[in-house]
Amino acid sequence: MTAVRFQPLAITRADDREGCVGAVTSEGQWFRPQPVTADDVDPDRGIYRYGRWYEADVVPAFDADARPEDHQLVGPVRELAGGAALAWPALVRPSIADALDDDRSLGLVRARIVQLYARRSLGKKTFLRAVFCDDTGERYDWIVPEVAFGQLAWPHVADTVLAPGWAADLVGFLARAQTYVTVGLTRPNGRFPGKFRGCHPLVVGLHSAPDYRPVFAEVRP
Repeated sequence: MTAVRFQPLAITRADDREGCVGAVTSEGQWFRPQPVTADDVDPDRGIYRYGRWYEADVVPAFDADARPEDHQLVGPVRELAGGAALAWPALVRPSIADALDDDRSLGLVRARIVQLYARRSLGKKTFLRAVFCDDTGERYDWIVPEVAFGQLAWPHVADTVLAPGWAADLVGFLARAQTYVTVGLTRPNGRFPGKFRGCHPLVVGLHSAPDYRPVFAEVRP
């Protein structure tokens, strides 16, 4: 058992029961605490927040399909007071390929957001999506299940359409800011053979300096 200090850079919700947290430890390593419930990542009542440090006792995950960052929680997660800020530049990789290399399932890249929109899947579920480029200019179009972004964006979705004006304003804000995305891979599901090791790639964190969240929290439909 090991005590780990960590700060979240990805807070997502998979469904009404399960959430997911991607974090960086005080040693600069990517880390996923498990289990994480939907209540744990609730934007109002949950225990996880960006910009805060936490500590937990963990052991390596024992699942057969566990990712390198997966760790099983042993006891409660404890929020810590203070702590040094994360060294973001040290975490940034120049490309998605670099960020998710060496079997990693989490990474951070500087991003140019091209478009934010909503789209209904073949399964009739609507997802928020981001079109973005990494520093190499490679273009991606991925689902954004992040809780913080969803809390701001979903009120602007009607009939599966994200309000174009609101989305354009946010894209413009992010173009003027330093913008980063945390990228993550699901467990292998066989739907992406030969690409990302059979895992589904997602934007699991959207971050900017200055922070877009307080600005766009004031913008209502």
